[in-house]
Amino acid sequence: MSWGKQGFLTKPLIYLNHIQMLLETHGPYSKTHLHHIILMDSDTFWSTDNVHKVWTAYDCARGNKSIVVSTEMSCWVGRYCQQADLDRWYSDPRIVPSYSPFVNSGVVIGGLESVAAMLDYIIRHNQSYVTTYGKRRGFDDQYAIADYAINVLPEAVQLDYHQQISASASIHAPGNPPDEGWPFVCKNRNGSFSMSCHVYTNLVKKLGHFHLDSSNCLVGRKVHGGMVLSEEMSSLAAEPLIWHGNGETDNRPFCSPHS
Repeated sequence: MSWGKQGFLTKPLIYLNHIQMLLETHGPYSKTHLHHIILMDSDTFWSTDNVHKVWTAYDCARGNKSIVVSTEMSCWVGRYCQQADLDRWYSDPRIVPSYSPFVNSGVVIGGLESVAAMLDYIIRHNQSYVTTYGKRRGFDDQYAIADYAINVLPEAVQLDYHQQISASASIHAPGNPPDEGWPFVCKNRNGSFSMSCHVYTNLVKKLGHFHLDSSNCLVGRKVHGGMVLSEEMSSLAAEPLIWHGNGETDNRPFCSPHS
């Protein structure tokens, strides 16, 4: 996909334009009936057929806040995270109740006006969220949303630490035994951060971690005794509502309804 001249700024621009169109099109009706919106990246799919579960998971994850933003196990802000990024947003990994402490902008759910305010802020301040990765230099929406959620307006944004709403299919953890050379940052079992973490996605997939119900194509998590990363995986929701095939993953579909 080509992002055009605006690069990744295209995403919040389109999202905000759509919300504003909804509010303008529906007029007074929108104030009483159009309360919430879900923003999802194109590499996501639903794993629930029950709307009640969506609202239950949202209320559980959000506490008293109006926006919930998805998380993942490795740190990315348009480039691999550096120590300065951890110092800025993730200074104390021990307060995170899971092994998924890092903002992922792939799924956002929240009140229309609150989400619109977030998007408006990061668009107006887009020059503050420019990163460089290889030959690419430009705005990164994950960088922007991480800063908004943690530093700008944390009273309005809750991170989905247990991946109740959105699960990342990209699994990271320190190597056992540890080694150097991996660019991924992740959380250690001792509560610190490791600056060199393995991609375990294919291994846990082979061990049956991603459990498919072939009758309806809904995907959940399975954790069994002795399984590699059992502690890390047990800190995440067994039945997330949405799966996000981000990062170093095999993005082929889990199944076809016709298989």
